[in-house]
Amino acid sequence: MLLIREAQMKVFEQDKTRLWIEEYLRSSYPRQAAAIGPLGLEEFVRAAIRSARAHRLVEAVELRKYSHICFLLGLGFEDNPASAWAGKMIRDPKYKNAASCLRVIEDRVVKLLKKSPAAAPAKVKS
Repeated sequence: MLLIREAQMKVFEQDKTRLWIEEYLRSSYPRQAAAIGPLGLEEFVRAAIRSARAHRLVEAVELRKYSHICFLLGLGFEDNPASAWAGKMIRDPKYKNAASCLRVIEDRVVKLLKKSPAAAPAKVKS
């Protein structure tokens, strides 16, 4: 009989979430994802998830939204003067939950990039 321990299930779930985020980014931004390649994208998503967890984000949707924001603004966007507004929001306790804060940031970033496509990252750094 095959026995899967709780710790093993957690690893499977984490991998499933990471793969889901990678596929989201690949399908939403095929040119940029192709430019960094499969391994670069995997490393990027792993780094974004580590950063998200430092903000106590744990739900798959939170991790996806945070990774999306990182993909658009760059890893460490919270401390970048160009995106200080997003860093301020993510640390703001007025939001009842992380998902609502991330949604506001994500929506705002997408709108900003639609207005000024030149601001979109040409290459995502991992």
